[in-house]
Amino acid sequence: MFKSITWQEFIVAISVVAACYYAFIVAVFYRKDIGAKLKGQGFSTAPVKTPNQPHPKNLMGAIAPSTPIRKKPLAESSANAEEVQVADLSIAPEIEHPSTPADELIQELRNLFEIMKEGKPSQDAYLKNVKTLISQYAHLIGPEEFTRISLLIIKELKAKHDIFLTIDLIEELWPKETIKHSNNSK
Repeated sequence: MFKSITWQEFIVAISVVAACYYAFIVAVFYRKDIGAKLKGQGFSTAPVKTPNQPHPKNLMGAIAPSTPIRKKPLAESSANAEEVQVADLSIAPEIEHPSTPADELIQELRNLFEIMKEGKPSQDAYLKNVKTLISQYAHLIGPEEFTRISLLIIKELKAKHDIFLTIDLIEELWPKETIKHSNNSK
């Protein structure tokens, strides 16, 4: 900043400029009221003038009459019936049904197995990761799904990863509450 000006001089200069600015604004916008006050008449209490136009009944105007839309004529095809291919409607795309937590766990297990397959991990690594995944879903899965998921784990690991697990080993992966519910439901 300037070395020859002090903060006090700066503040005084800014204050004077601001005072002049506000005096100019008051003089421009309130000159009639100030003139009336100096003459002793007081402030004008007249309402603000508004245009004398009546309010329109329909602000947006009348609706234009509708004109028919001209349709573009379709071009005739020069193809014969043998050249036209029609999609086979008998092969309908599968409609996705809302999945259950058990279905989501199965899909997550399959994804985990595919990811782990690339690294060729040990049986213990598979068990550790499967246990972690099961613990996240165990409270959502009903006892009737326990056996189905356990057998799927054994089948998937045996068929695609050459990992041989027993049902007892898989039961150790499930939380104890799940095993109790599964045994009670049989």
